[in-house]
Amino acid sequence: MGDFWDEIRRKNEERRIAGIKREIRALEAEIETYEAAKEKVQNAKTNCNTEATSWQETVGKLAQKEIKQSGIFEGEMANKLETYMEEAKEENNTGIDKATELVTDLGTQIDKINNKISLLNSRIAYKRSLI
Repeated sequence: MGDFWDEIRRKNEERRIAGIKREIRALEAEIETYEAAKEKVQNAKTNCNTEATSWQETVGKLAQKEIKQSGIFEGEMANKLETYMEEAKEENNTGIDKATELVTDLGTQIDKINNKISLLNSRIAYKRSLI
């Protein structure tokens, strides 16, 4: 009679372990999804940061160039061009500021993804301790 109950306990234990292993595989798949998302966010952050730096360099170059030169008759067009360039510089600065904010927000998102991955890894470690 002991063999019968031993066999039932053994089968129950096998089912329990198989269930835990299934849960671990599901958590590992979830981690892979988060890792892929993190990589995309990191790439977006890098690209955004590169573009913002490029814009800053371009704005810096534009700021160094004179549009109107004193002592030279240039007419109304020089005045209009100067106004246009000032507005363009302001728009670029606004774009740079927004890109910088986006880089910061993307960094925050990466931190949140890392926290989620860490939580999932902790759950996996706990599940493995049950086996």
